[in-house]
Amino acid sequence: MATENPAPPQRTTDFQLRFPPFPQAPEGVEIVPFKDYKEVGILKETADRVERDALQIPTIALKSPHSKDICKTNAQSGWGDTEESRSIGAEGILEWWNVWEDMERRVHPGGYNDRLPPQARVQDAANDFIRARRKRHPIPQKVNELWDQIQLHLGLLVESTSESVSPQSDSNPNGPSRDDEEDDDVSGTNNNENRNLTFFENPAQSITMFLSYYVINQGWHLDDEKLREIPRLLGFFVKYLIVNNVWPECNASLDRSQSIIDVASQELICTSKFSKALPDDLNYAFRDHWNINPDAFYGDPVPNDDSNTDTPTAEFEQSMKDADLDLIDPEDMEEAIEAEEGGDLGTENEQNADDGAAPASQSPEDDSVEQDWGRPGLMALLGPTALPITHTTGIVEQSMRRIVDVIPPPKDASPLPHAKDPSPEAVEAELERRFTKVVLSPWLGSKTGSDEPTISTLSKGPPHNPWKDNITIFVGENAAKELRVGMGLGGSWIQMARQQDFEIQDDKKKKKKKGKKSDDRFWYMCSLMTVLTSYHLAPSDVENYVPDL
Repeated sequence: MATENPAPPQRTTDFQLRFPPFPQAPEGVEIVPFKDYKEVGILKETADRVERDALQIPTIALKSPHSKDICKTNAQSGWGDTEESRSIGAEGILEWWNVWEDMERRVHPGGYNDRLPPQARVQDAANDFIRARRKRHPIPQKVNELWDQIQLHLGLLVESTSESVSPQSDSNPNGPSRDDEEDDDVSGTNNNENRNLTFFENPAQSITMFLSYYVINQGWHLDDEKLREIPRLLGFFVKYLIVNNVWPECNASLDRSQSIIDVASQELICTSKFSKALPDDLNYAFRDHWNINPDAFYGDPVPNDDSNTDTPTAEFEQSMKDADLDLIDPEDMEEAIEAEEGGDLGTENEQNADDGAAPASQSPEDDSVEQDWGRPGLMALLGPTALPITHTTGIVEQSMRRIVDVIPPPKDASPLPHAKDPSPEAVEAELERRFTKVVLSPWLGSKTGSDEPTISTLSKGPPHNPWKDNITIFVGENAAKELRVGMGLGGSWIQMARQQDFEIQDDKKKKKKKGKKSDDRFWYMCSLMTVLTSYHLAPSDVENYVPDL
């Protein structure tokens, strides 16, 4: 029986496609010959903190990651230089945020179902986010607590307001009723729903408020460690939402949130540094020299209008004349003081004894401002200076102000020539030559969460508008290093007025000086009560805000 021989195998030369020649490349596509190809590596730093190669092409995460897959760029850190981003803990291991940086490019397998509502997707992402990191590396207890606070603020975690009821509590007539407990549950649920709605309506606004008002309200601004770790932790979560495309319809708002977090990573810790650095030795020296405490003598808030500030003074003087009351002339007062000092009237205690009154006790508590004798005084800082002769206190203000400029002293400035007579201009020029100037503008509105600017009853001198006028203070070199333009300082500010501002002028000079403002005089910080970040947002500044009762 005859059999058919199998067909011989097809030779490579018989295939339909043969190379060369190579087919033409599609239009607009350029094929690089292998001899011209140059391998490119991963960029160490990127502006958007996404791992890219040298051609700015994002890397692709493997669907099944390997144990050695790590992020090859330090761009994910976003919290400072390389040394800080790869810091080693006390036990010789990487800090928790270094471990998390290596996980930044791990995309969740399969992604998130875009058919689910945003609340469900973000909730699932939050659970996956923290679960994966707990498996990879033990999370410190303090970080777990901060994560719970973040979830509470964003409305991702229900806050329990009532404890479980034991069987014995039902028989206790003095115990809380079931209705009260239900009211507590409803209140807690409503608060959680409000936070949830705020975050899902405007993520950037909610996160901004968390990193400003909420941090202060919780007292975290007193803990340097929390001020550093809060933006780190929140930044990792927001980045996870963006990279995994959990909430694509709100990516623009999440990008704005990431920008705020980047600023917060720098400014939150500065709120603590400001509080420790200010007032500095120079401003304390000014305060101790003039020895007044404005914080106890404040009047009503200053109305925000453009009316002439000379009008109230004129009306007051006219009302005194109508009542047949004489105003004491400053020159007459000075003559009376000189006569009393040169006369034989005895001491104050002797006069009081003759009147049958007990002599006033002389104690350190009588001073308006408590002095710390360990601090350097005015002469120790400035040397021989005519400042006590040429200057006095003027306007005394309590307000919130924003740093708009930090002007260091000129380099290689030569000493000023010695003046024969005390000159306020020469004194101020010497201060400008030696110290940093900080220009502060009014920070108005409910964003600060503070009251309106207030002028103390201790004020005197030319008119000043705390709603519009900038002020300038001096600070030393160490304090100047910590300052950041845009941040807010709330406290008491005292003007260093010139003595000549209060001299009686003749009619010609008075006309020339009329309308002269006080904004060209320097000031000093008497006390610092509040430090705010540049992006600070209070609940009262949010539209349709309803305070919790």
